[in-house]
Parts: sequence; C-alpha cells; structure tokens
Amino acid sequence: MKNRLVLKKIFTYFFAFIVFLIMFFPLYGLILTSIQPENIIRSRNLSFFPTEIIFTHFVEVLKPNHISNIYEGIKNSLIVSSLTAFFLFNIGFSPLLIPFSRLKMPAKNLILGAFKF
Repeated sequence: MKNRLVLKKIFTYFFAFIVFLIMFFPLYGLILTSIQPENIIRSRNLSFFPTEIIFTHFVEVLKPNHISNIYEGIKNSLIVSSLTAFFLFNIGFSPLLIPFSRLKMPAKNLILGAFKF
C-alpha cells in the first residue's frame, strides 16, 4: 500500500513538472527575446541561453515618441480596471448589504458606509 502511494506521488510530481515546463517555456521565450539584440532574434541559430544581453529594447519603449506609448496604455488600463472594480464591488455588495442593514448593532451606519464606498 505504501509503495503505491509513493508511486502515485512520483507520477503526480512528474506530471506537475511537465506542466510547469509547458507553461514556463513561452514566458522564457518572451524574456529571452526582450533582452537579445535584433540580429540574434531573427537568426536561424536558436539557443536557449543568451550569448549577448542588452536592455535597449526597454529604453526604446520608454521613449515619448515610440509607436506604442506605454504611459498612455498604463493610464488607460488603470482607468478601466479601477472603474470595473468599483462598479463590480458596488453591484456585488449591494444585495449583500440589505440583510446586514437589518441587524441592530453599534456603528452600523459606519460599517455600511465603509462597505458601500
């Protein structure tokens, strides 16, 4: 019985490791592409370990006249995510606050106000 549990654990960890590799590989490729020069990225000789590391791609993206303005994208993402969180929080908690408002307890209005806004 104990032998079977050990075997089950080995298979579980083995398949978990395989899933980890499958999920990690695209992320590793993304990071590798971002720190290598353009001629190495476009070449036919692929390597899993970088031979030359540069950070000029990051500097280019942060320039004000870049084709994709990162500051505007971050601002838009913050606006959309903040408004979405605000509306979903209010829509989701409004029905839950009705039974809570029926309770008799000290500082009930303060607690309800904190949940509402």
